[in-house]
Amino acid sequence: MLDVGRALDGGFSRQGKFTASGSYDPFAGPRRRWGLGRYDIALAAERLEANMGRIIRGQMDANLVLRGEPNAAREDMISGEARISRAKVTLPREKMEGEISWKPWFSPHLDIEVRTEDMEVSTRMARVEFSGQGIIGGRLGYEPLAVDMKFRAKRGVLDFPTALAEVQKMDVTVTKEPGEPLRALGHVEATARVGRYRVDLTGGGLLFPDSELRIVATATPPLSEAHATALLLGVPPAALGATGAAGPPAEQALGEHVAQSLSTSVTSIAATGLSAPLLRAAGLNELSFDISPVATRLQLGKRLAKKIYIYYLSSLSGATRSTLLRTIFDITPEFSVGVSINEQEQHTFEIQNTRAF
Repeated sequence: MLDVGRALDGGFSRQGKFTASGSYDPFAGPRRRWGLGRYDIALAAERLEANMGRIIRGQMDANLVLRGEPNAAREDMISGEARISRAKVTLPREKMEGEISWKPWFSPHLDIEVRTEDMEVSTRMARVEFSGQGIIGGRLGYEPLAVDMKFRAKRGVLDFPTALAEVQKMDVTVTKEPGEPLRALGHVEATARVGRYRVDLTGGGLLFPDSELRIVATATPPLSEAHATALLLGVPPAALGATGAAGPPAEQALGEHVAQSLSTSVTSIAATGLSAPLLRAAGLNELSFDISPVATRLQLGKRLAKKIYIYYLSSLSGATRSTLLRTIFDITPEFSVGVSINEQEQHTFEIQNTRAF
């Protein structure tokens, strides 16, 4: 029997520290096990740099036990826990096609608890920070693998063509049964401000492998769902409608946008090429252009605190030039007060109370 001890102990300045200890008897059990035999090895990783499939990069701490017992029902087993922290996730831009299968000759059973902390998921239209936990089971290798993970957003923003929506709640569940494809389900609640309107977003659905996400927009003061959605997407309300109409249903359009698959034919020039990048660069919550045959208006918005929002409205062209600066204080989700000043330095005080009937 070989005593592994700390023979694999090593510190790496760039890749953290990895240690192994335990025992190994290569000739235990029947002849078919020779070379693998009986083993009981503890593996520990500390601040190990991990890069999984060019999708997740971060630091990993792990305490795992590799146990091989020729007479056990599960002869080979990997169990323990792993924690991934300060990870950055880059989602593939294109849908993964074809079968992905990795079936190594050594395929032990898995029972690993995984925890994630400060995992940042960044796409072209979203930046969300998650934490979560779950179990990796099944057997080593893609097809026999089983996954059950639950993630919850700590904070984040969703980029829409005319505004940034602050994530209030986002839950993602990732599951995989042995021999089945990976599936991801999501639920999101977010809030955006477009001018005098607060737009609340709620919805959910399948994220992967196909997008069936549906998000409903509710505006305060009240607007129809199509009008509330149009405010965020920078499109005329007529572009959105019921199923079978000229445009996609409002909740489908929002869901597709968040899932990064909204057709560019539905969005305006400002939405696809200008607004979202400028929002990020300037740190704004809102940037929109209202273009009509008679005038063009620019609208900027910025949240100064959790309950204080300020926005600026100015006409860029047209027979009548107007400017408006408005500050809104949200006392409750239903009750807010505001003050505005126009180009003539006239002040207007507002009280807004919304009730559902």
